[in-house]
Amino acid sequence: MSERRPDQGSVDSDQDELILSQAQTLSQRAAGDRSLITRILDSLRRHHVAVSTIALIVVALLAGLALRDLTQEVSYQAVRASLADLGWYHIALALAATAASYLVLTFYDVSALDYIGEKRPYPLVAFVAFCGYAVGNTAGFGPLSGGAIRYRYYSRLGFSPEQIATIITFVVVAFSIGVVVVTGIGIAFAAPQVTNLVGDYRNVVVVAGILVSLGTTFLVAFAVRRGSIRIGSASILMPTAFNTIRQLVVTTVDLCLAGLCLYVLLPDHTIGYWSFIVLYMTAAGLAALSHVPAGLGVFETVMMAGLAGNGPASQTLAALVVYRVIYYAVPLVAAAIMVSLAETRRAVRHLGTAAEQGREVLSAPVLTAFSVMIGAMLIFAAVIPEARPDPSEIVRHLPSYFEITSLCVSALCGMALVLSGRGLIQRSRIAWKLALALTLTAFVVTAATGHTYFVSLFLIAFAATLLATRRQFDDLDGALLRPFPSMIPWIAAGSLLAASAGLIWAFTWRDGAVIKEVIEELDLPKTIPIPEKLRKTDSGPTSSPE
Repeated sequence: MSERRPDQGSVDSDQDELILSQAQTLSQRAAGDRSLITRILDSLRRHHVAVSTIALIVVALLAGLALRDLTQEVSYQAVRASLADLGWYHIALALAATAASYLVLTFYDVSALDYIGEKRPYPLVAFVAFCGYAVGNTAGFGPLSGGAIRYRYYSRLGFSPEQIATIITFVVVAFSIGVVVVTGIGIAFAAPQVTNLVGDYRNVVVVAGILVSLGTTFLVAFAVRRGSIRIGSASILMPTAFNTIRQLVVTTVDLCLAGLCLYVLLPDHTIGYWSFIVLYMTAAGLAALSHVPAGLGVFETVMMAGLAGNGPASQTLAALVVYRVIYYAVPLVAAAIMVSLAETRRAVRHLGTAAEQGREVLSAPVLTAFSVMIGAMLIFAAVIPEARPDPSEIVRHLPSYFEITSLCVSALCGMALVLSGRGLIQRSRIAWKLALALTLTAFVVTAATGHTYFVSLFLIAFAATLLATRRQFDDLDGALLRPFPSMIPWIAAGSLLAASAGLIWAFTWRDGAVIKEVIEELDLPKTIPIPEKLRKTDSGPTSSPE
């Protein structure tokens, strides 16, 4: 047996203390790191509104700058010519595709109700589905952002929060699987054309195979598996085979029709339909993930980049503008009219059924989206020369700068209408009065300056909708007077619209011909410092002043 040296015990003790000290140091560092991470997460949770708003603004600005670079070689005159060349035949086809798409969208909710074992008359389901998608498309991408409207409506019809959450989840999952399947099929059908967009044929085939396989796996699992499955602590009820197949057909047809609405507006492009659908799905998905309202700027940037080289860029930009009006603005106006008629019918007949009470809760979100759309229209009309009014007889007898002042007033009314949406969504009586006053003011200004009937009709429709639904705005406390942080997203939305208007202004007015044309129409006084080459000149040789 070896002898233990006298100092061996003290050495071992020192080593143990050193190891213990290092372990304590590492533990303290780890605890400090966890504490730092916890503090960061807590701070993000406390300020999630501001953080998400800043992120939204950054994404939107980056998309706007990218779109500006993509349109660097496109002139406003070329876009205006493309809009003029767009025939009524193409617009009629786009309207028909939009109507068919929204009709098919209503069957999302039909399948969802069947999934939870509930039945309701189709007209009621179609009403809430149409309004939900009309508003949801303005806020983001319809199937992913109509949950609030569904909750408001279905809760009035006696559905529990769990059932409503199941309906919303079913719609989102069905839409997501449909996107995967349609994108995979599109790549498979148009692999050579898609290769021109991404550059490698083998990668295209692999991606198509993966997407189709994933979609098929989900579909087979849903069709074969009966009852419920457990994922962790959650129990998920599997849909029937019939419901699965029906929803796949609904999603596929809807996505193809939505893409067709834009595709028919691109008459001179060489891209095939299926490769276009792949690009459309990519743009729509990125727009939804960006959380920018309606994907404004993000969707256009992806489409402009993807369609580069497949046709005139001016036609692409013109088609995107018309697509926004047809697929977003027209359904929203139709939803507002439907809500107004339903509310008027209820007031006249004194109806109090669950269905009628369900309809009334749609007034606030529909009018909020309508208010934002009207505000955006007034803001953009102030910077687009084509939307400039043809001076009326009243304006002809007023100073030349009155027209510019009226455009500024209408733009300010538009910005205020956007901000008043915060109060409208919370049924504020003050916000309702403010929105009505702003609408009437904008109508008087635009009518006096000779704006097109298009703008006036929208303002009249919005004012009529406000009057028809006035009973629904009974919050006398005034949502506009509530804490400021909840106003941040609305200020951000207004700022994004103002920034978008600035980009449109920069795109429009960089064309010297447009500047000269507008200056000639205004006939500004000589005291305003404008280069003589941009002022109105008589035809023929000019003589020197005497």
